[in-house]
Amino acid sequence: VEKSDVRSLLWYHSAAESGHPKAQYNLGIFYFEGRGNPVNFAEARRWFERAGVADQPGGFFNLAKMEEEGLGGAPNLPAAKACYAQAVLGGHDPAIPELRRILTAESPSGTEGPVGQADISFVQSYLGARGFEVGVPDGLFGERTRDAVVAYQRENGLEASGSIDRDLVDRMLRQVADAAPQS
Repeated sequence: VEKSDVRSLLWYHSAAESGHPKAQYNLGIFYFEGRGNPVNFAEARRWFERAGVADQPGGFFNLAKMEEEGLGGAPNLPAAKACYAQAVLGGHDPAIPELRRILTAESPSGTEGPVGQADISFVQSYLGARGFEVGVPDGLFGERTRDAVVAYQRENGLEASGSIDRDLVDRMLRQVADAAPQS
């Protein structure tokens, strides 16, 4: 049987559109590597994110690499940290040293800036993994997310503002890195 990247791309695309996480991940790889089509980082990002949300944590790992290196957009270290942490939460062990590296190498001024959708999605995943009711991590800051943040803040002796700021995100990122097994 002749190997055809174009045929594989079409099959992966069909399965990915049907919600198959492994196909979503593989489709991201095809777009990233330009297999069966030209390299398309925007599509690779889209499919890696969908795969990660669908319990294929390697998607978050690859998305983190793209965010960190600025592939398909400007480098975004806060988004990279959030994606590495989501990969760790999903059990993707190769993300552990990467998350620790990016947290350790970061300068104090690197923790500033607005909280983005990747940060909110990470906070939702983090809280959901700890039993807080947030629904499906979608990166949108709704009432359930706010209520879960308030509960987390109270449980941890923090001011219960219900808001997600850079300090809260960084605190959770460090907790993920500290709780991960040592390699």
